[in-house]
Amino acid sequence: YKSLLKKSKDFYGSYGLRGMYRSECSHFLLADKYVLGRLTFEITQFRPPYYEVYRNRETGETVPVAQPGFFYMPNGRQKTNEYQGELFEPYLKQTGNLLECFTFDEKLGHLLPDAITLDLNRYEIALQAGDDVLSVHIPENGPMTPELVDEAFAIAEEFFPAYYPEKKFKAYICSSWLLNTDLQKLLNPQSNILQYQKRFRIVVTSTNWYSIYWHIFGIQQFIPIEQLRPKNRFQQTFVDWVSAGNTLYNGNGYILK
Repeated sequence: YKSLLKKSKDFYGSYGLRGMYRSECSHFLLADKYVLGRLTFEITQFRPPYYEVYRNRETGETVPVAQPGFFYMPNGRQKTNEYQGELFEPYLKQTGNLLECFTFDEKLGHLLPDAITLDLNRYEIALQAGDDVLSVHIPENGPMTPELVDEAFAIAEEFFPAYYPEKKFKAYICSSWLLNTDLQKLLNPQSNILQYQKRFRIVVTSTNWYSIYWHIFGIQQFIPIEQLRPKNRFQQTFVDWVSAGNTLYNGNGYILK
């Protein structure tokens, strides 16, 4: 709560819980969000604006299937505000037991340009709208080592079946700038962030221009990039990246249970 109070003061100018911070606090009071070790887990339902997940009945392979209604640039990323060129909208077409659809690159999470066909005799829907899931959040609370993350998931595996036996959680999900696969170009391969990414099957989705302010610099004043004053190499890396004309994105990841 101290962290929420400070952020609310920084953003709104006075102490108290306002706007998004009041909403954030309410999740803890309503007992649908729990801090378990290094991570926070929120009881919620899957809302798939970008994809649903199919699973091969025999091999267990999962395929995130792109949903219509979102537009992608030729590089497989969602449209940025500045982009004025050609766009592509994925589609779904079912003929009998065959589903023609689009999926995402397994390493980078970008939309692949060619349609694939899933035989629905072999693939089943594994994650869809309304399924119970646990949304994973990363509090700003010190290092996020693999060992601490392992511990948090282990606690969650015991906590939620014990206290919410009626819930049949289908997956862990996470939506965060930390799951932006561009970070693979910017960070040491052994960094805690990239080790965290490896846990999830990631789909890179919407732009997240504010993360450099809120999460990387810890400020909530949207000043020009050139006015940011990096205090360490990590911050400098992102200033250089954005200053070079690159866009920051959100990654949406899942771990099926």
